[in-house]
Amino acid sequence: MPDIHGTTNSSLMRAGTQASREARADASHASSNQANALLNEREHNKADGNFHIGSNRKLHDSDKDQIDLAEPKQPSNTETANAKLKNGNSDFLQKILRDANYRSSIVSKINGVLHAAASVTAFAHGSKGPLGIVNKFFDKVAFAFTKFVAPIISYGLRGFDSLRHKNILEAVIKFIPPFLMPFIGDANVDVVYGLSTGLNCMHDLAQDSANNKAKSDSNFADKVEQSKKSYRQYASMLLKEVKDICVKFVKGGLDKLQWGTTLASFMIFGGALPIILFARNARDSIFARAVGLFRNIGGIVGDVYFMLDKKDAHKRKTGFLCALAGLCDIAKRWVGDKWGQIFIHAAAAFNVSGYAVWNSRDHNKTPEAAA
Repeated sequence: MPDIHGTTNSSLMRAGTQASREARADASHASSNQANALLNEREHNKADGNFHIGSNRKLHDSDKDQIDLAEPKQPSNTETANAKLKNGNSDFLQKILRDANYRSSIVSKINGVLHAAASVTAFAHGSKGPLGIVNKFFDKVAFAFTKFVAPIISYGLRGFDSLRHKNILEAVIKFIPPFLMPFIGDANVDVVYGLSTGLNCMHDLAQDSANNKAKSDSNFADKVEQSKKSYRQYASMLLKEVKDICVKFVKGGLDKLQWGTTLASFMIFGGALPIILFARNARDSIFARAVGLFRNIGGIVGDVYFMLDKKDAHKRKTGFLCALAGLCDIAKRWVGDKWGQIFIHAAAAFNVSGYAVWNSRDHNKTPEAAA
C-alpha cells in the first residue's frame, strides 16, 4: 500500500515551495513598483516644484531631505564662476610675483596706455579747455609711472635677482633706471633707458660669448661655473669677454649680428651718457639735438637688426615698435613745445609697447631690445 502520509507531505512541501516562490515574486514585484513609484515621484517633483503631478499632496520636508540625499546637489553657475574667478586671481598673483617677464609686461602695458592717452589728448586739444585738463592728468600720471613705478618693478627687482646669482655687473645695469630716472627731465627719459640698454647689450654679448666657448672647451666651462660663485670672479670673467669683443669689433671676427649689436651699444651708450651728465633737462638745445641724434641712430641700428631676424616674430615686432620710438625721439628735439610733448609721449608709448612684446616672449633670459 502506498505511503499516503509520505506522498501528502511531499505535495505539501512542493506546494509550500511554490507558494514561497510566488510570495518572493510578489514581494519583488511590489518592491519594483515601489521603486518605480519613488522615481516617478522624484521626476514629478522636478517638473512641478513641491507637488505631485495629478495629486494635491504636498511633499513633506522629510521627503525633500530624502530626495536631496539621493541626488547630490550640483554647484550653480554662479558658484562655478566664482570658483574660476578665485583660481584665476590666484594664478595671476602667482605669475606677478614669480615671473619677472610677465610682471614687466603688465607694467609696460599700463605705461603704454598712459603715454598713448597723453599723446592723443595733447594732439587733440593741447592744454586748453576740458580736454586740456584730461591731458594734464595723463601727462603727470604717465611720467610719474615712468619715473617711479616702472623702473623699480621692471629693472630694480631684476637687479636684486642678479645679485642673488652673483652677477654684480648685471645688477648695476638694472639699478641704473630706478636710480637716475627721478633726476631726469621728461624729454630725456629715453636716454636713461639707453644708458642701461647700451651696457646691457654688451653684457649679454659677453655672456653669450662665454657660453659658446664653454660648449666647446670643458676646462673653460669649469672656470665659468667656478667664477659664478664669486661676485668679483664672475665680473672679471665677463669684462675679459667684453674686451675680446671690442678687439674683434675693430680687427674683425664678429658675425654681422654681433657687429651690429656692438655698434648699436657704443652709439646708444655714447649718446646717452653726455646728455645725462650735461643736458639732462634739455630738449631742443644744440648739444641735446646733436648728442640725442647720435644716441637715437644707434638705437635704430639695433632695432633694424631685430627686424631682420627671420626666426623670431617677437624680435621683429619689438624692433619695429622701438624704431618708431626712435624716430619720435629724434623729432621731439626739432619741433615746438606742443608737438614736442606729443612726440615725447608717443616715443614712450612705442618704447614700452615694444618692451611689453619682448617680455611676453617665452624665455628665461634674453637681451633687451635696443631702444
